[in-house]
Amino acid sequence: MMQTELHAATGHLAGIYPGYDPGAYHAHALDRRNPLAGPLSCSEIKLYAQDPYAYPWASGPQPSDALTWGSLVDCLVFTPDAFGANFVFKAFPDYRTKAAREWRDEQHAAGRTIITAAQRIEADTACQW
Repeated sequence: MMQTELHAATGHLAGIYPGYDPGAYHAHALDRRNPLAGPLSCSEIKLYAQDPYAYPWASGPQPSDALTWGSLVDCLVFTPDAFGANFVFKAFPDYRTKAAREWRDEQHAAGRTIITAAQRIEADTACQW
């Protein structure tokens, strides 16, 4: 059954929010003891499906290359104007120095995901239709 109900506030199809900032989406803190308060991401639904009884106490998705890739492609396809606010290019070859670790921690604290130029090129290529 195709969903045709429009969201009252946005006028878009319920559950579809064009231009919604990825940083705001990922910053949403779901109350797992009251998941109907939503919104639920696909990752949250998968976690619930694994064990509904353990769900309220389960940890959420852990950072990974796959999560970074998905977030990057999602941003480039749906909210390309938000790229600069949500992603930053890696400024150090590694994080062995104090300055590099401080920079990395500042980026994470600001809600930015650190990527390489190669990741951006690969994501741009994937987004070509």
